[in-house]
Amino acid sequence: MPTRRSEIEPFAELVRAGRSGRLWQGQATRVETFQAFANVLGSGERFAAGTGVTLMPLRHPYEAAIQARSLAILSGEPVIAGFGPGSVQFQQSLLGEPYAKPLVAAREYLQVVTQLLREGTADLDGQYFRVHATLPLMVAPRVDVGLGVLRPGMARLAGRVADAAITWLTPASYLRDVVGPALQEGAADAGRTVPRQVAMVPFALLEPGRDIEEIVLASNEGHLAQPHYLDMLATSGIDVATSDPGSQARALVKGGAFLLGTPAEIAEQLDAYRAAGVGEVVLNATGVARTLGARHALADLEAVIDEWRGPSPALVNGRRSTTARRDASDERPAPTMRAVGARLLSWAAGEAPDAGTPAGRVVVLADAAHLEPLLDGELVDPTTLVLAPRTPGAPAVAGAVVRYTGRLDLPSTTCAVIGSETYLDVTTYSSTRPLAEGPRLVRFVDDADVHQLVGDVGAARETGTFPALLLHGAVHLTDLPALGVPTSRGGPAHRLFVAADGSCAVAPGAPVLGAVTDPLSALESQWSASTGPADGPRPTAGAGTAWAALADAVAADPWLPRYVQAVRLLRTLAVRGIRDVHVSGFGAHLADGVGAEVAPLPTDPLVSWNDRSAYLGDPVTGRSFAVGTGVAQIVDALVRFGPDCVGTLVRPEHAQQVRERLDGLGVTLRLH
Repeated sequence: MPTRRSEIEPFAELVRAGRSGRLWQGQATRVETFQAFANVLGSGERFAAGTGVTLMPLRHPYEAAIQARSLAILSGEPVIAGFGPGSVQFQQSLLGEPYAKPLVAAREYLQVVTQLLREGTADLDGQYFRVHATLPLMVAPRVDVGLGVLRPGMARLAGRVADAAITWLTPASYLRDVVGPALQEGAADAGRTVPRQVAMVPFALLEPGRDIEEIVLASNEGHLAQPHYLDMLATSGIDVATSDPGSQARALVKGGAFLLGTPAEIAEQLDAYRAAGVGEVVLNATGVARTLGARHALADLEAVIDEWRGPSPALVNGRRSTTARRDASDERPAPTMRAVGARLLSWAAGEAPDAGTPAGRVVVLADAAHLEPLLDGELVDPTTLVLAPRTPGAPAVAGAVVRYTGRLDLPSTTCAVIGSETYLDVTTYSSTRPLAEGPRLVRFVDDADVHQLVGDVGAARETGTFPALLLHGAVHLTDLPALGVPTSRGGPAHRLFVAADGSCAVAPGAPVLGAVTDPLSALESQWSASTGPADGPRPTAGAGTAWAALADAVAADPWLPRYVQAVRLLRTLAVRGIRDVHVSGFGAHLADGVGAEVAPLPTDPLVSWNDRSAYLGDPVTGRSFAVGTGVAQIVDALVRFGPDCVGTLVRPEHAQQVRERLDGLGVTLRLH
């Protein structure tokens, strides 16, 4: 196992560059697996990771859930976290006695980890684990919980409770004939989908001067002393019950447990794993690394990857496109799921994504039938991200196109799945459904949602209280321009939704601007004609019921956009651990004074405070800043009473000083 970051980074680069799907590492006792990954991520690398497997006796399942989710958050990518009970000797050494029932121990362990990751709470009084605990919910890429599998009993258990069954040293024929049927049996018993198979496949290129027996044993010698591995191999027809290491090595190669040959020959053998139902093949060059060094192991990996997948594997719909525009889209590197998630949230809200997120238009299709016309038209450029419904045989991610299942336009009782493993929950504003896995988009779809919003604005103005669910870091209000909030990315240059009939709008329910085959200039012209001034009324003509009702509500109450901006500010502060915050204008004011109050403008900064500090929020960018209470009071007076309070409530020189300070932060403060 590697002990330095420099040893891991070249392998992480294979994943980051899109040549491999995930970087895997097993249990390490010299440099701990999760910490090794975190060290590489700290250097700026971003990659999907898997652990296959870490051993249960080493950590409590609560700690395991924290480590797995932390890896997903730090990487910004989905994680497969595999766990297993380890050998009887290992259990004895750490626990004092081995698990009398390893299947029960594994079931309880995975139950706790899965409940904490999916629901944020675990309640179990088991034979081996007694856990009654909560894990704070956070926005994070999905973590699939895997189980190390060798024999049918553990495979059946994985079918019942795991997201993935992870195997090591198992020939393709054994997976086809033994593990696969047991997984299916367990899944059928539990009434759930069969979990994916992940096969760790040790291999080496056959090259002159290499001691093949030494390489094979360097990769597997420890496993050949374990009874459960000996039993699995014997069932596979591989006899390694001999004291001759050379005979053991040759038997592993002959039986297909260790792959050896040219890149083309190994690629052919890997096809057998795909045919056996394996969803993810993990190439393991440990033997080469231990005997010849990491440089040779990396070269072996690159040669086999290029032979098996090809140096440029990204396709649309599994084939090369015929036009120049679609060819360019096909060849683009696949975006990271972290970037996809950030850009999708930006599309939904109609606001700029976080710093560091790639720029470009986001187009969401309601029907995959419009994908080819879209790619052949003028609405896709080299920076565009396209999300389309998944169709049979289509890859989850291919160049500019990311597939999804579920609904992104309308609320659903199940989460949408973006790519292969990123979840998104879509609900209505009036819904009281508890938080599900992944971020939540809150949409306005009918008059009931708008009526609920208007009531919440009134309650917040009177009491200073906001719906707790809206302040959760995972919850995002959609279509901020329709709520009267000025943004720079609300129009078709930045976001588009293609409905099932091929019509284009900036969002579901928004006014139709044209068709998927229209040029962008035509859509922008229609948008400009509908919206009026940049910070003026939002479009109503041709809009859905909710959009028209929102336009009426915004026109009737200037505090409605302010309420939305306050929710964003409170959510941002809460993510930073700043709580018990008041927002001026909602139940209280920070600045004293008597006079005629003015209606707030959508660009006026928000003033907030608690017992420890004061904060300003920029409603245009969503940024927040800690400031002194005196500065916050001056800003509050200017926003509350308008420029006329300068010279009465606020000294002119103080007003000018505060304005200059805010100008330096890029925040607008009106003095005229």
